[in-house]
Amino acid sequence: MPCDADSDQANLEVYLDVLSEISHVGSNYIDGNHTIIVGDPNTEMTRRNSLHTIALEEYMKDGGLLLYFSCVDDEGLFTYINEFISSNLN
Repeated sequence: MPCDADSDQANLEVYLDVLSEISHVGSNYIDGNHTIIVGDPNTEMTRRNSLHTIALEEYMKDGGLLLYFSCVDDEGLFTYINEFISSNLN
């Protein structure tokens, strides 16, 4: 996934392309009632102005998907925080 952005439309198109590929794989190769998608969505879900967050929330809504951390109480969600980005979070 490309790095998160607030206003980079070209970056957003790449992000949406990746989400589209995930949907394609899911619809063509997965046969079953449950699907687990594992990976780094490369966004912070609390950043309300992030183009990635908005796109990912819409993708999840359309697909009836849930985020793992919305289902459990877990404080240790981050494995890496970029100092520059974390200091500029909305």
